[in-house]
Formats: sequence, structure tokens, C-alpha cells
Amino acid sequence: VSVPAPNLTMAWARAIVDELAKGGVRDLVTSPGSRSAPLALAAADDVRLRDRSILDERSAGFAGIGMAKATGSAVALICTSGTATAEYLPAVVEANLSRVPLIVLTADRPPELRDVGAPQAIDQIGLYGSHVHWFHEVGVPEPTASWMDALVGTATRAMMEATTSPAGPVHLNVPFRDPLGPVPDATAPTPTGGPTWEHVVPRSVDRESVDRVVSLLSDRPVVVCGDDSPEQAADLRSEEHTSELQSQFRISYAV
Repeated sequence: VSVPAPNLTMAWARAIVDELAKGGVRDLVTSPGSRSAPLALAAADDVRLRDRSILDERSAGFAGIGMAKATGSAVALICTSGTATAEYLPAVVEANLSRVPLIVLTADRPPELRDVGAPQAIDQIGLYGSHVHWFHEVGVPEPTASWMDALVGTATRAMMEATTSPAGPVHLNVPFRDPLGPVPDATAPTPTGGPTWEHVVPRSVDRESVDRVVSLLSDRPVVVCGDDSPEQAADLRSEEHTSELQSQFRISYAV
């Protein structure tokens, strides 16, 4: 994997964004802020991503949920450090309950600027508690290939945790030191490459499950409810096993 960047901070940010794009992220919502500038710039430079900027983090969070529901793919959120991160909480809770895949990337101050009265600094460790499927403190950028490889692995796991059934939000806290922009310095390390992750989420219903439903429901009516899109409901109707059930029961769909 080649992640050309003018400095270590930008290399770190581009590695995260690159791995998320490889994992299937195509939509990303950023909210303006200086500490999150490396991630925002990396996202803007990636042609695979549709990057949208929404000033208010609370609104951005719910916009991300809507995009994820509409596309069926994970959506990434990026915000700066401090109280901006807390504005995502309502959307994170909603995504968890609705099983919507969100990758929440919160920029943060480095450790030496925490608990010392620095501006835009709050305790962001485990900020969303049990409402996320997984939390990880990424750590400040380090100028070694092994650390870069570890970073790529972290981003890969974030994708897996967010999209593996049941889907839901994950939280990566990403602290940055200056410079926060594309200021040239010594050559930054690039990932050496490592194992890639692949997961398959089965969508079809197996024969044993169908037989069990038949035995349990007999001639009772069946109502399938949920907040999925009409297109997904149409897909459900066309499933081979669902068609078989529909021939035996009175099935209605409410979405």
C-alpha cells in the first residue's frame, strides 16, 4: 500500500481513510475543525469518496445515518476534538438501536495536551460507552512502518465491527500533533502491507429455518415490520424461501 504524504500526520490520516475506502465506505460527512483537518483533507483528496461538509455535528450524525440506510453501506463521520464529539451521541445511539453501520472518527489532542486546560479538549476515551460496537484509541502518529501497519489493521477492524451483522457504530479516537496541514517534513513511513480481512454476512434463509417457521406458524398470518427501504422489502418478497412461505401464509409488509 502506498500512501504518499508530505508529513507523518497526513500519512497517518491518509492510511485510515484509504483503508476505510477499501472496506467499502463511499460516503463521508465532515464537520469543520482544525484538529480534524488531516482526516478531512485526506477524505477530500480520495476520489473514491463522496465527501459532504455539515457545520453542525448533531445534524451531520443523522445525515450519516440517512446515507447509510439509503446506500446499505457504512458511512464515516469526522469531527474535531472537544465538545464537538459529544454532539454525535444522539446519532450514535440511534445507529446502535437501528443497526446502522457508522464509522465515527473523532480527532483529539495528543496526550500531553489533555487535562492541562488546553482548548477544545475533553475526555474522549470511551465517550459513547456501550452504544458503540467497538472503541479504539488510535494513538499519536509514529514514524515507523510497524506502527503504520498496526494503524491499517485498526481501520480494517473498525470496518468489520461496523458492518458484520448486526451492524452498528464504531468509534476511533484519533489524536494528532502539529502540523495539522500538508506542511512538508521528513519522509513519512508507508504501510508494508499485511493480511486483508474478508467477511460474509449471509442474507438468505436456510431450509431448516424455513421448516421451523412453517411448523411454528401453521396457518397464522405473518406481518414483517421494520424501517428498511421499500427496495429492501421488494428484495425480501422475491427471496425463494419467502415466496414459498407466502404461498402458505398471508404475509404483509410494513416498512
